[in-house]
Amino acid sequence: MKKLLLLLSFLVSQLFAEQCTEEQYKPEFDKKNDRYIFSNSSVYGNSVFDKKSIVYDKVNQKIVCWVIYQDFESPKYGKYKVFWEYNLKNNQVRVIEANGYKCNGKLINEESKGDWYNIAPNSANEWVLNSLKKYLNIQ
Repeated sequence: MKKLLLLLSFLVSQLFAEQCTEEQYKPEFDKKNDRYIFSNSSVYGNSVFDKKSIVYDKVNQKIVCWVIYQDFESPKYGKYKVFWEYNLKNNQVRVIEANGYKCNGKLINEESKGDWYNIAPNSANEWVLNSLKKYLNIQ
């Protein structure tokens, strides 16, 4: 019975999810675009980082950048844009700013945060950080 309820709740959430078209996910998720680099994929959608937003502070071992996420399950959002700060020395990350958007690009939520937390192994944050390190040629 529990499994059936879980399955039904998942299916209902899919009926009311904000469904963006391929065209609405452009330009961020167009594989031909040189500005955005693919980071990872999950059941919730793909994520990319914006090359133009990357700032690498070699002395303090920190990277900041915008990461854009598709959201296939939210009833409200089509995508999120999150400005992350990665601390390479301590293997930590924090959100500087997070914005939620409708598929048409309308901003519907803006948050600022600042707490540091550890980057878990095999997490989306680790995948993004590894992509950034590879792009920046950091060992």
